[in-house]
Amino acid sequence: MKATYNQEIKNALVTGSSDIKAAKENIQTGLLSTIILVSIAFILIFRLWWQDRESSQRNKIRYREFARFAELARNPVVRTNKNREIIWVNDAYLALSGYSRDEVIGKRPSQLTFCPETDPLEVAKLIEAIDRGQAASATLLNRTKDGRMYWINLDIQPLLDEQGQLEGFQAIETEVTELVEAQRRADDALANLNAYQSALDEHSIITVADQFGHIEFVNDRYCENSGYSREELIGQSYKSVQSDMHDPSYFQKMRDTINAGHSWHGEVCNRAKDGSLFWVDATVVPLPATQTNKPRFVNMLYDITERKRTETELLTAREQAESANRAKSSFLANMSHEIRTPLNGVIGVVGALSRTNLTHNQREMVDLIQSSGETLELLLSDILDVSKIEAGKFTLQPEPFDLRKTIEATAQVMGIRAEEKGLGFHVNFCPGTEGLFEGDGVRVKQIVSNLASNAVKFTQKGQIDISITATDKADGSCDVMISVKDTGIGFDEQTKNRLFARFEQADASITKNFGGTGLGLSICRTLTDMMGGQFLVTSEAGIGSLFSVILPLPRVKLEAQNIPPQTSPSIAPTGILPHAASRSILLAEDHPVNQRVIAMILEPHGIALTIAQNGAEAVEMWKNAHFDLVLMDMQMPIMDGLSATKQIREIERNDGLRRTPIAMVSANAMKEHITQSFWAGCDFHIAKPVTPETLLKGIDATLEACKSSEQAASGKAKNSV
Repeated sequence: MKATYNQEIKNALVTGSSDIKAAKENIQTGLLSTIILVSIAFILIFRLWWQDRESSQRNKIRYREFARFAELARNPVVRTNKNREIIWVNDAYLALSGYSRDEVIGKRPSQLTFCPETDPLEVAKLIEAIDRGQAASATLLNRTKDGRMYWINLDIQPLLDEQGQLEGFQAIETEVTELVEAQRRADDALANLNAYQSALDEHSIITVADQFGHIEFVNDRYCENSGYSREELIGQSYKSVQSDMHDPSYFQKMRDTINAGHSWHGEVCNRAKDGSLFWVDATVVPLPATQTNKPRFVNMLYDITERKRTETELLTAREQAESANRAKSSFLANMSHEIRTPLNGVIGVVGALSRTNLTHNQREMVDLIQSSGETLELLLSDILDVSKIEAGKFTLQPEPFDLRKTIEATAQVMGIRAEEKGLGFHVNFCPGTEGLFEGDGVRVKQIVSNLASNAVKFTQKGQIDISITATDKADGSCDVMISVKDTGIGFDEQTKNRLFARFEQADASITKNFGGTGLGLSICRTLTDMMGGQFLVTSEAGIGSLFSVILPLPRVKLEAQNIPPQTSPSIAPTGILPHAASRSILLAEDHPVNQRVIAMILEPHGIALTIAQNGAEAVEMWKNAHFDLVLMDMQMPIMDGLSATKQIREIERNDGLRRTPIAMVSANAMKEHITQSFWAGCDFHIAKPVTPETLLKGIDATLEACKSSEQAASGKAKNSV
C-alpha cells in the first residue's frame, strides 16, 4: 500500500512538474505578450503624444499667426470657445466697445455690447445659425461701456479642429454707424420725396424732357389730363400735345429763357388726345448736365382749364355788362340832351316872361315854373354826371381858383333857401383860406352845393354851419377841410352804410317827405375820391349830421397869383356888359322852340337876329353878311356846328378876315364836347337850357374872349415881325 502511495506520489510529482512546467510556460508566454502589448501601447502612446505635440505646436503657430494678423487688423475681431465665451479680442474691439481685456475675457459678447433697441429678428436669425454651428452675418445696434450706441456689420465664422469638430467662433465687426445713419437719412429723404411726389401728383402735372423737348417722364396726372398713356408720350416731342393757340414766338421766348439757365413761367394751352383743349399754368426749370445725364428741364404744371373757362365767362359777362352800361350811359346822355331841348324852351320862355309886366298871381305862377325848371335842370345834371362817371368819361379840370369866392357864391344861394325856411345859416372861413388854390373849382363848388342843399332840405328847425379850414403840410401840400353841420333829422349807423349808394335815401319816407333822387351824396363821394380826398360822416338820428370833406388843394405860389385865373368855359362873367345891345347876331339852330326862346330873350335888347336852319346855311349867310356874333348849335342836320365853325375859321385865315365871335350853344355839356367846341374855333360854350341871364352873360363872355384872342394874335404877329 505504501508502495502504491509512493508510486502515486511519484506519479503526482511527475504530473505536477509537468503542470508547473506548463504553467510556467504559460506565464512566460503571457508575460511576453504583456511586454509586447505594453511595448505596442507605449509606442502608440508615444506616437499619439508626438502627434499631439506636433498638433499643439501647429495650433500654437497658427494661433500666433492669427493673433498677429488680427492685432494688425483695423476691424474689431473676437474669438470665443464653443460656449460662446470670449477667449481673445484685438485692440480694435476694446477701443470700439470701451472695455478692457480683463473685462471681456470669459464673457459672452451679448453680455457686453447688446442693445435692447436692436432688431430682435436679426438677433433671432443670428442665434439660430450659431446654434447650428453655421456661419452668420447681421447688422446690429450695439452699445459701448459708456452707453453710446453704434451700428456694426457682424460676420461670424465657426472654428473647427482637424477632426472637423466645433471648437469655437470667430467674429469680425465693421462699424457702419455713419453708413446706417446716412442710409436712414436717405430712406427718410426718399420717403419724403415719395410723399412730395404723391402730393404733387394730387395737384400738379409733372413732366421731364431732354434739351430738345423730347419727353422722358410724365406722372399720372399728365396722362389723365392729356388722355395719352405713358408709353404713348415717352420719347415724343412736346409739339405733339401743343395747340395752335400760341404764336411760335411764344415758345421760342420760352426756349431762349431756359437755354439761358433761367426758369420760365407762363400759361400754355395744350391739346388732349381727343382734340379737346386744356390750359396749364407752367413753370419750366432747367436742369444742368451731370456726368451721367445731358441737360434736361422739368415742367411743373397746374391745370387751370376751369379757371380759364371761368375767366372767359366772366370776361364775356363783363363785356356784356360794360356794353349794357355804355348803352345805359349813352341812353342817359341822349335822354339828357333830348330833355334839355324842351326844357330849354320852358326855362327860356319863363325867363323871358318873368321880365315882362305881370300881376301878382302871374308872377307867382312864373316863379313856380322857373323853380321847377331849375330843379329839373339840376336833376338832369346829376344824371349826366352819373352817366359820365359810369362810362369812365368823367375827368377833373384842375386850375387856379379862389376858394373863398367859389364857396361864397354857393353859400349865398343856399343862404337864401335857408332863410326862406327860417333856418340860421353861417359860413366861417378860418385863417389861411385866402388866395388861390390849384384844383377843379367847379367840382368843389358842386360838393359844397350838394352838401349845403341836403342840409337845408333835411333841417326843419335850427341852423346850418359851414366851416372851411386850410392846413399847410411840411411837404408843401395843403389840406382843405370843408364841413357842413346841420340840426336836421340825422340817421343811424345802419342807414349810413347805404347812404352813398346811387338812387338810395335813408328810407322810403324821406323820398316821400323831402324828394330827391339820392344821387347827390354819391356824386360828392366820387368827386372827393377822384381828388384824392377823404369823405367823413358823423350823425345821430333826431340830432343832426356833420359831413366833412378833406381835399388836397395845393396853394398857388405868389408869382403865379399875378396871372389871372382862367375862366371855366361853362362859367359866365358876373355882370352883363353893354356890348350885347344893338348887335347883329346869326343863330344856327334847327329846333323851332329853341329858335323862338333865343329870339324872345334877345328881342327886348334890340338885337337883330338872323336864323339859319343848319350849319351849311349858317356858313353861307355868314359869307354874305356881316354879323357881330354867331350862336352855333352843335347838333344840326346837313352840317353840324363844329364843322361850320371850322369852315368859318378857315375862310377867315385864308382871306385875312377879322375874327368873328362864335359861341357854341348846346345841350352837350360834357368836357369832351366843350373841348371839341374850342378846338373847332369857338370862343365860348353856353350850355342849354339857357336863361336870359346865362345867354346874355354868355354873349358878353364870347365878345370878351374873341377880343382877347385877337389881341394875342396881334401880339404874336408883332413879335414875329
